[in-house]
Amino acid sequence: LLSLFFWNCLLYLFARLKWRGVFLAITIGVAIGYIDQIGSFLSLSRTFVFFPYFLIGYLLNGEQLKGLIKAKFSFPIAFVII
Repeated sequence: LLSLFFWNCLLYLFARLKWRGVFLAITIGVAIGYIDQIGSFLSLSRTFVFFPYFLIGYLLNGEQLKGLIKAKFSFPIAFVII
């Protein structure tokens, strides 16, 4: 719940940047992973690492999501990920 609260707070800042905010959030999430001082305290590492997924879910609308699922490349990528 604490991460969800911080995600909603961060959403106000990153939603203004649109898709550039996603790349910034990914960069911050990777950088936070390398900092040892930010651990499980207040679940900060988890908050920043998973925030790009929350932001992508916010930015995608239903039609864009359907288009991604029906695309030719979605099945091979899903197969590799699984």
